Amino acid sequence: MAELAHQKGVTVNGSLVRSYFDIQEWWSQDDVQQNKEAKSIMLYIVYGYYKENKDWDTQLEESYMTKNKLEYSPNSKLQVEQQNARNGYKPKGCIARNMS
Repeated sequence: MAELAHQKGVTVNGSLVRSYFDIQEWWSQDDVQQNKEAKSIMLYIVYGYYKENKDWDTQLEESYMTKNKLEYSPNSKLQVEQQNARNGYKPKGCIARNMS
């Protein structure tokens, strides 16, 4: 969220946003909440990215699992594939489900 706010040029106290706390501080200002462009930016920061990137959770899961040297067992993969035998279906792992 902070990265998106930073990309959108959101500033607080004259500096670009660098943390979630900065976003809170920026949004707590009455003039910001009344500004139509600021509302649009806030909606994008909170929801827009996730609507544009529908597979964010599986990407994050892959990154997390690689970093922590985790993997699903071949048996669990096979079991999920057999239970959900639909063309083009890519099952979500339990880590992705918990994140989303």
